[in-house]
Amino acid sequence: MESRVAVVTVPFPAQGHLNQLLHLSLLLASRGLPVHFAAPEPHLGEARARLHGWDGADALLAAVRFRRLEIPACASPSPDPSSPFPTHMLPLFEAFCGGARAPLAALLMELSASHRRVVVLHDRMAAFAAAEAARLPNGESLGVHCLAASYNVGWADPAHRLLRDHGLVFHPPGACATPEFVALAKRMGQERRRAPGAGMVVNTCRALEGEFLDVLAGIPSSDGHKLFAVGPLNPVLLPDASGSARALTARARHECLDWLDKQPPSSVLYVSFGTTSSLREEQVRELAAALRGSGQRFIWVLRDADRADMREAAANARLAAAAASELGDATARGVGVVVTGWAPQLEILAHGATAAFMSHCGWNSTVESLSHGKPVLAWPMHSDLPWDAELVCKYLGAGVLVRPWEERYDVTPAAAIREAIERVMASDDGAAMRRRAAALGEAVRAAVADGGSSRRDLDDLVAYMTRCVRNLHLNLTDEREVLSQNASSFLSYCPAKFWTLTPSKTTFQPQKPKTAEADSRRRRRDTPGCRSRRPPSPRSSRSYGTAPSLLVPSFHALYPPLHSLPPTAPHGADASSPEPHPLPPLPQRQPQRKLPHPHCYFFDQLLFLGDKLRWSPLWRRYPAYDRLLPCPPVDDPPRIEHLVAREDESAGDFISKSLDLPPLYVADLIKFGAVYYALVAPQPPPYSSPEHFRIFKEVTQPSVLRRRASIKGKTVREAQKTFRVTDPNQRLEAGTYLRVHVHPKRFPRCYEIDWKSRVIAVTDDYVVLNKPAATSVGGATDNIEESCAVFTSRALGLETPLLTTHQIDNCSEGCVILSKTKEFCSVFHGLIREKQVKKLYLALTTAPVSTGIITHYMRPLNRAPRLVSEDHIERWYLCQMEILDCTKIPWPSSLIRKAHNVNDCGWPEQEAAYECKINLITGKTHQIRAQLAAMGTPIIGDSAYMTAAMAAMANPSINPFGRERLSYNSEEEKEAAVEAWVASHGKEPKSVIGLQASEISWDYEGEHHYYKAGVPWWRQDSVESDLV
Repeated sequence: MESRVAVVTVPFPAQGHLNQLLHLSLLLASRGLPVHFAAPEPHLGEARARLHGWDGADALLAAVRFRRLEIPACASPSPDPSSPFPTHMLPLFEAFCGGARAPLAALLMELSASHRRVVVLHDRMAAFAAAEAARLPNGESLGVHCLAASYNVGWADPAHRLLRDHGLVFHPPGACATPEFVALAKRMGQERRRAPGAGMVVNTCRALEGEFLDVLAGIPSSDGHKLFAVGPLNPVLLPDASGSARALTARARHECLDWLDKQPPSSVLYVSFGTTSSLREEQVRELAAALRGSGQRFIWVLRDADRADMREAAANARLAAAAASELGDATARGVGVVVTGWAPQLEILAHGATAAFMSHCGWNSTVESLSHGKPVLAWPMHSDLPWDAELVCKYLGAGVLVRPWEERYDVTPAAAIREAIERVMASDDGAAMRRRAAALGEAVRAAVADGGSSRRDLDDLVAYMTRCVRNLHLNLTDEREVLSQNASSFLSYCPAKFWTLTPSKTTFQPQKPKTAEADSRRRRRDTPGCRSRRPPSPRSSRSYGTAPSLLVPSFHALYPPLHSLPPTAPHGADASSPEPHPLPPLPQRQPQRKLPHPHCYFFDQLLFLGDKLRWSPLWRRYPAYDRLLPCPPVDDPPRIEHLVAREDESAGDFISKSLDLPPLYVADLIKFGAVYYALVAPQPPPYSSPEHFRIFKEVTQPSVLRRRASIKGKTVREAQKTFRVTDPNQRLEAGTYLRVHVHPKRFPRCYEIDWKSRVIAVTDDYVVLNKPAATSVGGATDNIEESCAVFTSRALGLETPLLTTHQIDNCSEGCVILSKTKEFCSVFHGLIREKQVKKLYLALTTAPVSTGIITHYMRPLNRAPRLVSEDHIERWYLCQMEILDCTKIPWPSSLIRKAHNVNDCGWPEQEAAYECKINLITGKTHQIRAQLAAMGTPIIGDSAYMTAAMAAMANPSINPFGRERLSYNSEEEKEAAVEAWVASHGKEPKSVIGLQASEISWDYEGEHHYYKAGVPWWRQDSVESDLV
């Protein structure tokens, strides 16, 4: 069975990189994604063996498929302690970057045939994976940045303002690595530029590098324009009451942890220099003398660097002997522990007895230390580590430098090391540093908690990877079928074939793939073929790059110039006629079709004017346009157009001419907030055609941008931010990008309500509204006009529109707070964040619900339907609500249901209903609706969740998260079951459901605020007089 998405993670074969990609793989696997971790042996086995800190690690590892990449045999020399850089790993790095491409390509092709999308998350030093992903018809890639985000800022501009303001020094790569490694990094950079990805995933968070992330978002990246700061990727462990880090796995506990359990709180210095660095014997002796002389307790991981073949280092015993000669009886007296093998670093750092970490400052170790609130004694070795030391010590103020980078070839004396240890462990300055690190730890943990910045970015990353494949509105019955009503849908999924359209013929023919020479000749004739992509899901999106007709690269290559098209065939042609198919009729809504504006490009609607004029989906049958009002009872199909102005002109005139829309209709769109602009066009998605990228490069090339006065002083990313067009007369500079939502989402019920009768209270700071169902509190992305805030403002005669402070579902009714000022809006948001706002709901269910607290866990995907489970699932959101009361009442009468347009949904028993009073403890989208439906007591009228509840009644095993769920033999089988469960849900209701936000209350500045909505619709004997 074809699955929706496969995720392939490709790490660079160094432990810090392997570790981060494995943590990311487990995070994605915990959210139900099928993940394939592709690396050479023996690094696969070593990554699994060294994993620790995860709850249910063995089960999660079983959920990840470890795929072996065969690479050529390479030398595995012993580490050279005299070299700061791990030169002994260079043969492995070269063998991996040169030899892993072919086996990875074979793996991606295998997955491409059985999945609708293949997403490759590759280490940026394994950028060849991006090139292989770009070869797939259904593949895309994102680069995983395993270094600090701030490192990229320093790389791009070593004299950046942020660096100058904080006195930070950026050491260029050539000074911190060998010429051979720098050359390899440059080759990988060229790979990224040849095959740009969708974006970059960074193992950091805003608590550590927020300012740098803002700067990085404005720096053009070869990985793509999206930026996901999802760190820390490592689990954040919490100590138990005894101070010991919670043992989250069933694996054997390391003996050093037993020693830690016996030590006082914050008394132990942890010393480790990673897996790629080696110390000279004389340096080992100086460090041992410093540890003994300081009198501090310590755990010292003393081992030689990893070899390319991961064999045990022969030097470990020699290094241990050198240390023992200076430590004396320190270990015998229980003052310290020396570990000569692998150690559970996460659990050591999380332990309450650990006070600080002496580290080589690898980014992986740095993030692990700071996420557990431990300061760093920085001893940078090579590569990006000197920058990490600068960041920790100077910018974050959570560390002290033991050995400056400039002294990397010298042996650091024991006195200098001891001074640094005593400063951190036994001074007032060190106490302040530890408090600062602890505060950073709290902030980092908040970032990965529910609602934190990293959690949101991880949610966005998962949502992006699992988004529906773009919609071409195909209705295929045969792989050669061509639709007649949509000129954008001529392609179907035809593996190993090309579709071509010859201007002199009226037929579509599947052609054999051409040679490169033949393809070059076709390009010169300007009638290139293009390889088809897999047909997308029938669901559409309103975001950039998901307009109904974007999918296929080089799509416009299928359309000849207008003047060469033959007359259209008559309507009603037999769709089952033998091949070749006749050219589909192209309906015209006007006797004489006006050509679009001659100075524009349609990025997603595939019409590019300037060089050539080609067919566009604008020819499909759209309704006749007049004005947006009166409001239609049913929404038109989504239509989103993307334009780029080619000369200075007003927005209204440009859109009207380009899209052949009446000027008054365009003015209505702008008033509704359905038109957005950016000074510079956003980068086309990676699956766009070469023509797309050519046009994009033409309007964004530096020589063109330098001539534009409007973007001077802005980065490209800043100029690509979108804003609403607010006036039809707004002037557009040549090169300005526009996104036009021609068919905005509509809310006809707004025009039926007596809004004054719905106002509960008006104060100096806010208005309390009893929101009617089938309306939006603040509007939609493409419609801010038809909203509760706007209509209430008009009803009260307010000069300044009201602001939204919180949301409830469109299909729900009840109390909503609308702010009069930005100040109160900010105050109310703070009260919500601090859980100071209490909300009580009334829900009308189909069956009785027991009182008490009900707990579920919600799948962390930001789209409907929301799936919940009674069993705890790692990374799923906790959902809790308290049923305060449940009262049996008559099922709403047919008169009431008809008056309020309640969906029947076909519930079998409609004798009695149950009114539940609910205290919402956690506030997740659709939480009440999803939880009640999962219990078999859905809300009356809820067409989205009631249909699923009825399906579960008929077949309890259909719910893969229910009590009677089946056991699955593979992840693919489970994913298919989840897809079937999602499909059993219905559409989101557009009318009222049995859910009311009944009461809302909060305390502020010593005053109690309490409001209650009116009688819910199901208790009304007649239709409420709120209709105009």
